[in-house]
This record gives sequence, C-alpha cells and structure tokens, in this order.
Amino acid sequence: MEQVATKIVIKMVSADLISEEESDLYNYGVQVILEKVISYAIFFVLAMIMHKLLEILLFFVSFSILRKYSGGIHCKTFKSCLIISALVSFSGMMLLPIVEHNILLYQGGVVMSIVVLIILGSINNPNIDWSDCEYKSARRLSRTITVFETSVLLLLAALHTSIKIRFFISYGIVVCAISMLLEIRKRGGIAYEECRETDLEGGESSCKEAD
Repeated sequence: MEQVATKIVIKMVSADLISEEESDLYNYGVQVILEKVISYAIFFVLAMIMHKLLEILLFFVSFSILRKYSGGIHCKTFKSCLIISALVSFSGMMLLPIVEHNILLYQGGVVMSIVVLIILGSINNPNIDWSDCEYKSARRLSRTITVFETSVLLLLAALHTSIKIRFFISYGIVVCAISMLLEIRKRGGIAYEECRETDLEGGESSCKEAD
C-alpha cells in the first residue's frame, strides 16, 4: 500500500500538483485514503454477499464517527488492521443471537462502555500523536458524540425499535471502549492516564490561547 501511495505522489509532483517538500505529507494522506477505501469496499461487498448490509452500515457509522475522536489501540500494519477489523465487524452477527437471550447482560455492557467513554474521553496513540490541544479537543468531541449516540439508543428503545438495530449501533460504542481500555493496559494501566490528565490541565491555558 505504501508503494502504491508513493507512486501516486510521485506523479502528483511530476504534474506540479504539489511540491517536493509536501510529498511526505501527501504520501501519508494518500496511503490512509487508499487503506480506508479498500477496507470499506471489502467490508461492504462481504456484507452484501451475506445480506447484512444494514447491520454493517449501522456499526460502521456508530463506530467510525466515535473512533475518530476516542482513539485507542491501533494495529501496526494495514494487513493486521484489515483482518482484525473484519473479525470485529462481522463478530457482531454471531453475538446478536446471544444478546437477544441476555438483554440485561447486553444493556449492562453498553452502560459500562458509555461510562468508560465519558470518563476517559479519548486515549492518544503514537500512531495518531495528537498534540495536547488536539487531545483536549478530541476528548470533548468524543464525549459529545457518546452522549449523542446514547440519546439515539434511548430514543430507539422508547420507540420499541428492533433489538438488531439498537445492538449494531451500541456495538460500535462497546468496541471503542474496549479499544481504549486495551491501549491503557498496553501502556501500563490507568496511572499513565492520570499523569496525562495532569499534563493536560497544566497546558489548558495555552490551548485556549491557540483557539
């Protein structure tokens, strides 16, 4: 994937669309776009073949919007990311029958995931490498999106919408929360995030000035 992105960027430089100095930045951007396009194409083709397009679409909308700001653990390579993402995405279909027979357990897991997202807000990752100001903004947006998606779930429950629809929306929330907890565990526990929180409070004034 990196080689394909490099070839595209080289052609962009040759066509004077970008400068040589911008090539590294564009190379990364093109690579990210290609990876996303290929991933989504594979997932949605498989979903159509399995007649599960609605389920995958609900999960991806819920997960992708929240994941952008909640952060969490990341795979080191595109191949491993693609495999794990596929397993996570389609595992929801196997979990749905279990959820339908264990509603209270499912609701408890969703509530716990919402609490994790509200308390932590966001978890930075070396692959993302947010600045302190960007991290603060991501935490705020992550909490806002969590509240919004929770409100949608409550509304759907009040309207007695199918458990299938509610499950795949909430599954995106649960996966984001698990991703954050795995990243914290990888770094050595919650103590790391407490130190990070202190650093953020110290840099709050500079973020306000930047805004």
